[in-house]
This record gives sequence, structure tokens and C-alpha cells, in this order.
Amino acid sequence: MKTYVNLLYSIINKIDNWESYNSEQKIKILKVFLEIKDNNEKFVGYFDKYSNYLSKITLNSFTKSVLDHKF
Repeated sequence: MKTYVNLLYSIINKIDNWESYNSEQKIKILKVFLEIKDNNEKFVGYFDKYSNYLSKITLNSFTKSVLDHKF
């Protein structure tokens, strides 16, 4: 269990400043944690859109049993 907690903190430390990284740095981070060799640009785009979506939505929106989120 301790290993998973350490991994979680490592991921949080790396993605804490996600918006300030350029595309190449984001790809390197994803390669380390997701072990994906191809199409990393798609994942970077997905996480950028998801981060933007979360920044616009309040936490209250997720507690109202809303099932259909479009981001």
C-alpha cells in the first residue's frame, strides 16, 4: 500500500504545474507513468481538455448525480 501512496504523490508532484509545461514535457510525464509509446499527443490533448473542463465546473456539480458530462 505504501508503494501506491508514494506513486500517487509522485504523480501529483509531476502534474501539479501541468498548465505551465510545454507539449514535450507533458509527453515525457505521460510516458513515465502510463508507459505508452505511441500517440502521446492524443493523451496530452485529452488531459488538457479535461483539466480545462474541471477548472470551469464547480465541485457541487459532481455531487448532484449528474450523469452526462461533456468535455
